[in-house]
Amino acid sequence: MVQLYADVILLIMLELQDDLSSLHSCVLVSRSWSRIAVPFLWKYFSCINGFTYNRDRESRIKLYKVIANFLPIESENLLIKSNIILPSYKLPRKPTFEYMNYFTQITPCWIKDMVQLFIEEDSIYKKNLLEVQIYNLIFKNCKNINHFYLNTDIKFYNFPSVGSFFLNLQSLGISFENNIVTSKTLLELSTICQNIKILEINYCNEDSKGLASFIEMQHDLRYLFLHFINNNNNKNKYPLLSNVIKEKGCHIKNIFGNTTYRSWFIFKFNKSTTL
Repeated sequence: MVQLYADVILLIMLELQDDLSSLHSCVLVSRSWSRIAVPFLWKYFSCINGFTYNRDRESRIKLYKVIANFLPIESENLLIKSNIILPSYKLPRKPTFEYMNYFTQITPCWIKDMVQLFIEEDSIYKKNLLEVQIYNLIFKNCKNINHFYLNTDIKFYNFPSVGSFFLNLQSLGISFENNIVTSKTLLELSTICQNIKILEINYCNEDSKGLASFIEMQHDLRYLFLHFINNNNNKNKYPLLSNVIKEKGCHIKNIFGNTTYRSWFIFKFNKSTTL
């Protein structure tokens, strides 16, 4: 009967997994409900996007308070020295759940949202400092990430725990929007992240040496998405990318891209590839 009861709760959670308010209410029902609902709630937050910011502000603040509680004492002291006092739940003992392990995706959306909600003053230094501490926490504590979306200028590749975090990562998104991600960042990343199977590139507008090197270093790249923002038909604008993709063409199962470059890529590949 106990297992049947748990299975019923699980079915309910599957129906409510996209309803933040209901998930939060389920956590408060009982210990049995909480044990099953908490992973769904945190998985929901791990997939948070910009459209979610228009609602559930209080629920997001509650989540961020829990995350702030996991910041190491070194980070807390560093923030305090810069007059950054974060609201958090001071848990009296070890938490019932390893909350950070329930994150399955990391996107910059919720990180930037947390920074904006906690630091309302217009201080770029303070916001950058908090963002660094959040990323450092993620690399140390999140053990079950299957997708990471890169859109930051933070030199995260210097963090102590970053190697183990990226070692087994299999899905990565990279955004070149506003030129935040640099070629140097990707060159550094290519030395510690080499097992990507799914790679998504957005807002690509240059023949990046770092991006070409990163693609070249992947051992088992299967799916590649390329979105170019330059819509001219200069097919020779991206020689580094075209050459490295040609070399990887025999291993990549599917390649997706703008219609502008579709015929160009087909011509470059050595075998039939789905676009």
